Amino acid sequence: MPRYFFHVRDGKGREDVDGTVKADLDAAKREAVLLAANLMGDYAGDLIKAYDWRIDVTDERGQVLFQIDMQITNSPVSRGDPLTMRSPARPSA
Repeated sequence: MPRYFFHVRDGKGREDVDGTVKADLDAAKREAVLLAANLMGDYAGDLIKAYDWRIDVTDERGQVLFQIDMQITNSPVSRGDPLTMRSPARPSA
């Protein structure tokens, strides 16, 4: 069975040096989704400071097979953009 490596890219460079043996690529995808969910729960404070992070899943040769990308994008309202903070126009009577 193939070995997959789950590298967390969050500015701290968490490399998976051991890898995990999984039956196939679909099983590795399920594992990556579970890892992402655990990271969001356990490290929410760190993740919101980074604004974006990802998990790169590689094979034993180091080739990236797929990624899970997470990004926090603030809307103009949360950035204090005055053009988007105006009240909507009221319909005329």
